[in-house]
Amino acid sequence: MPGKNTICLWYDHAALEAASFYAATFPDSRVTAVHRAPDDYPAGMRGELLTAPGHPGPFRTSAARPP
Repeated sequence: MPGKNTICLWYDHAALEAASFYAATFPDSRVTAVHRAPDDYPAGMRGELLTAPGHPGPFRTSAARPP
């Protein structure tokens, strides 16, 4: 059963690649969604990765790119 807390891992670059690596490394793991910026914003551009939530094993995580 997944815990109630979500661990947020922040990456300057390659957050999606890191989330995919964890999903491929740990059994019963997956990236559950990919959230991208819908439009340009002060710290970034449209289409940039914002978060990639997932479940590496029994944990809930979110790989994030800080603004």
